[in-house]
Amino acid sequence: MNGSWFLLLLATYPWLLVSDLVSDVMVDTGLVCFLTGAAVIAPARRLGRGPAALFALCVGLMFEARRPIADGWLAFALAFAALSICGPQRLLRRPAAIWMAAIGLNAAATAIWFLLGGFMAASEGSQVSIVNGVWFGLLQVMVAAACAAVAAPFMLRAQESLMDRLGVPEVREA
Repeated sequence: MNGSWFLLLLATYPWLLVSDLVSDVMVDTGLVCFLTGAAVIAPARRLGRGPAALFALCVGLMFEARRPIADGWLAFALAFAALSICGPQRLLRRPAAIWMAAIGLNAAATAIWFLLGGFMAASEGSQVSIVNGVWFGLLQVMVAAACAAVAAPFMLRAQESLMDRLGVPEVREA
């Protein structure tokens, strides 16, 4: 079970690659198809704290590799979210709750990413209107939530079935 997070990362990579390709198609709009936050939910529920944190760090760093943001900030935010989801809990037992958590974490991670990108642009001397930045940030968060709402059920199911094949135990009762 120690290497299961890495096999799960390899199985999650096609979903992240497709979201990057969709983002490349949408480059004229300036919006990004963001699925990185939603990819962390299912593994964080079933893996231990260490493997879940490593998985979230790798997923976050893969996203950061192609974006002009400060290195590590989004990855460590995702790792913190994965650590907070780990362990016995009752909230994420139903599929609807898992789906809503994927949408919420994806939207929160998008807001963090957008704020970090704005701070990085401001530190480089870019002049951006606050009103336009807030408007575009809210639009990006809504697009990310919609992407997670559409793609998360399929991605989460694929991750869950792989974890079943790998023998990762189910979530413990609290």
